[in-house]
Amino acid sequence: ILAILAAIAAAMVLTCVMSRDLVTQSHSGMNVVVIAGLTVSALQGLGVFAQFAVEWYEPLRSFLMLGSLVNFDLELLRLQCIFGTDPVAGYAASQCPALIGIILIFGIASCTSRFRLTSRLVIKVVNAIGTALNTFFISVMMSCVRPLVCYSHPSGSASSMRSAPAVLCFEDGQHSSMMLISITSFLLVPMPFLTGAVFSIWRYPALVAQVGAKLSPLLPAMRFLVFKFEPSRYYYGLLLLLRSFLICLVPVVIRDQGLAQVLAAGTVLSIFAQVQQHLLPWRPYSTNLIDGVLSTLLTVMVFSGAGFSKSTSASFVMVLGTLCAAAMLALAVGAIGFSVYRYCRVHPYYADFICHHKADAAGQARLMKMMLDKKHKQNTFIDADHLTDLDKLFDI
Repeated sequence: ILAILAAIAAAMVLTCVMSRDLVTQSHSGMNVVVIAGLTVSALQGLGVFAQFAVEWYEPLRSFLMLGSLVNFDLELLRLQCIFGTDPVAGYAASQCPALIGIILIFGIASCTSRFRLTSRLVIKVVNAIGTALNTFFISVMMSCVRPLVCYSHPSGSASSMRSAPAVLCFEDGQHSSMMLISITSFLLVPMPFLTGAVFSIWRYPALVAQVGAKLSPLLPAMRFLVFKFEPSRYYYGLLLLLRSFLICLVPVVIRDQGLAQVLAAGTVLSIFAQVQQHLLPWRPYSTNLIDGVLSTLLTVMVFSGAGFSKSTSASFVMVLGTLCAAAMLALAVGAIGFSVYRYCRVHPYYADFICHHKADAAGQARLMKMMLDKKHKQNTFIDADHLTDLDKLFDI
């Protein structure tokens, strides 16, 4: 019940946020949204690591289970009393959150628009659904490929699903049913989303370059993909999706070899962390640093799992991995808290804001600023003195 209420609340908040003009949002407000999304993505990555053939240690094992919960692993919610012990029914239920979320967002957006089908409603729905799928892409993908995550039996004669050991991979009727559900789910959600994202980014330069023509409805409908990044790094959203896609493929392509899985995941994280630090794509500069630190902590955590063994150095590896998990959690909470504080407490603060005609009223505006500063004993905003970056104008 709590999970359902949380999902409804999240859908309402997401729909309301994406209904606002994202271009005019302050850096602090954007930081809250972006860092929260990075934290959720990191938790989903931990859920993928939980599928590796690695003997994880406490408390990191419990931390990974939290990531599995974010990845729609309904077994952790103890829902057998509702769906029974049938693995096919349980897997089918795990495909429902994405579809239910899409329907829920559409319903909430329709209510706010009084059930009138307009272009504004379509843009609002596309942005809200796009943001949700962009944030939970790893969860949606892992839910689709779960029947392909298998491990070999000791005899080597067969293999079973890691999430449902009683189901034999590619030899069981139940597995065939789950594969059919998996393919259907992939064609309904991730495939259209990826296709739309690639097409939108491909068309973005041409749409932005339009002058004197009617604005294409595709441009405001794709703002969830590009508004968080610097204009010259508009394509970085696709790189994030590619990173998530590759991480999800690691336990599918590599089986039974925990060290190889760790090396593959660590390589993907390291390469994309280097690309991110080179491009610095996020509009708030501090977000680039936070993203790099989170990627580094994730990489160290996954390598600590491979380095763990019952040897004299095991305690050091456990401490290192635990410290990384604690640091990642503290960084995410601290960064979100500080961004909320900056969003509520506007800085810098100006007592007055002078807007003037550049050519004909510059002298009058300067005189008015001097008089207001003397009267109020506080700063008065005037673009010639204080406007150094248009992107930070809404932080005032």
